[in-house]
Amino acid sequence: MKVARPELTIVHPSLLTTVLEASQAAGINHSKIFQFSDRPTTSPQGSTPDLRSILPSLWEAESYDWLDLRGKAAQNTTAAINFSSGTTGLPKGVSISHHNMVANLEQVSFITKLDTQKATNGRWVGFLPMYHAYGQLYSCLMCVLLSNPVYIMTKFDFIDLMQTIQNYRLTTIHLVPPVLKMMADRPETAQYDLSSVQDVLCGAAPLSPDLRDRIRTRFGIIIREGYGMTELTCAAMQTPIRLAQEGLLTAEGDEAADGRPGELYIHGPQVFQSYWLNEMATKESKTLDGWLKTGDIALRRHAEFWIVDRGKELIKVNGLQVSPAELEAILGENSYVSDAAVVGVATERGEAPRAYVSIKDEAKDHTTEEQLAAWVAHRVARHKWLTGGVMIVDGIPRLASGKIDRKIIRGWTKGESTQDTRSKL
Repeated sequence: MKVARPELTIVHPSLLTTVLEASQAAGINHSKIFQFSDRPTTSPQGSTPDLRSILPSLWEAESYDWLDLRGKAAQNTTAAINFSSGTTGLPKGVSISHHNMVANLEQVSFITKLDTQKATNGRWVGFLPMYHAYGQLYSCLMCVLLSNPVYIMTKFDFIDLMQTIQNYRLTTIHLVPPVLKMMADRPETAQYDLSSVQDVLCGAAPLSPDLRDRIRTRFGIIIREGYGMTELTCAAMQTPIRLAQEGLLTAEGDEAADGRPGELYIHGPQVFQSYWLNEMATKESKTLDGWLKTGDIALRRHAEFWIVDRGKELIKVNGLQVSPAELEAILGENSYVSDAAVVGVATERGEAPRAYVSIKDEAKDHTTEEQLAAWVAHRVARHKWLTGGVMIVDGIPRLASGKIDRKIIRGWTKGESTQDTRSKL
């Protein structure tokens, strides 16, 4: 609220207290806050009115003079300020123009129709956060473009999701890896008829090959995987066909050859305008000719792109790069593991990978930290061993988008002097 400085704030009654406290801290007048939900609401004191109280009459609405947002006006007018997840610092406001949104809608709908004949005349479910680019593009916008009904859930609950799919015979679901893992692991899944589902799109976080294959085997569904980021409105690539111009640059600034890792650069009409009131960050993220530096490390093989990891999340072990996502995927293949996160920790010999792992309830007496470290060691090169240790925790903190909240996990390790366990392995 301090960054965006909203002239009007619309809030669901369940979050009213939070918004009132935040607006006070940001110095925003409470008279500009209105409640809104599926039915008229009033606060106990009546001090925060319902949005309906300021809506115009039907006649006024019919005579409203809409702005003409064609051409340059669409490119220069901000439609939304979506905040990046801030994995490498404080979240930044990402200015998305009307042109960005329309362009990305056309890109994604085009590729979806090519990839599946089930894109139209489908029935969708919306449980992804609508302040997030993924939920915004699909649950708010693309469903309208394709004339597909979408059944909006008030909040995510796994059992409610299964019930909704069964009751409304939904054909398409847009998911994140943690929900797919629930579908694969939780016994309650078998209690519901999910046979209507014909199409699954997974995005927002890495999907392990093991989990993808388990879903395909159990439900007979081919999962489409999407790659994108807030700065790209939403989507940049989707299997099996790419959506935009891409390039890989090495650390030296040269174009990376096939099979050689490099930072992924993307150019297209969906690339964001700028960071809201943050010119320095914009200049650091975009080249002068409009290419977005994604910060993601990728490999290119025969015109296919493979995302390796976030550049700033890679762990340097004796000068070699270790991908947290790779180790997390391997841990996820262990039948005892429900979730995992890997970060680098400082040791006497330099940086080392450490895993935080949550164990399934029924398996908590059947595995140890040492056994999990050995599980990984038998499957990777020596420099990728979990020499920073394995910590069993109750749960892995995740953002609403499904991404691991690495800032919290790094907070767990902050100030620690960690013993390197290399010799023990």
